[in-house]
Amino acid sequence: MGPLAKEFGLAIEVTLFLLLIVSAYTDITAGKVYNLCTFPAFFLGLAFNYLLGGFSSTTSEACLVNSLLGAALGGGLFGLVYLFGGVAGGDVKMVLAIGALKGLKFTFLAIFYTSVIGAILASGLVIWQGRFWATFAGGLRLLFTFRRPQSAADREKTEAARQTLPYGVAVSIGTMWAWWLDMAARRAQNFH
Repeated sequence: MGPLAKEFGLAIEVTLFLLLIVSAYTDITAGKVYNLCTFPAFFLGLAFNYLLGGFSSTTSEACLVNSLLGAALGGGLFGLVYLFGGVAGGDVKMVLAIGALKGLKFTFLAIFYTSVIGAILASGLVIWQGRFWATFAGGLRLLFTFRRPQSAADREKTEAARQTLPYGVAVSIGTMWAWWLDMAARRAQNFH
């Protein structure tokens, strides 16, 4: 690593937290995660990781290949969920940027903790709305038939009862959880 490694490492962390904070805020207030936030974070992630470790590195997790693999994992998994209507496009691009910033291993952990937080938030929302059993039945129908309600009356009921969850908030909290655990593990490793 070069003489500016510490600075580029800090730049990655600052970019990550700006992405998480701004995306969660805009998802709550405007219902969107904006490209103006995700695209610069994605390209900065690629650039910082290339400057830290080059194209490929055997001594560091920071390199362009790891950054691209993280982006592919995040964008790919969330892209599949997007195709089934589970998240919005901004959420996909947000996780893509997280992958580019932090690489493959971190992105896997961030997605895992994001799904835990998302499940907690979604469960709380449907319980609060009094729609737990209807949502549970709809989830089972989708799981076993891969189809949504077909009749116009069923679709109207589903759409009328549907309230979206700002999933950018779940991504932000889950990613911060992954970051905190990653930092704790690095500290413990450095301590020994």
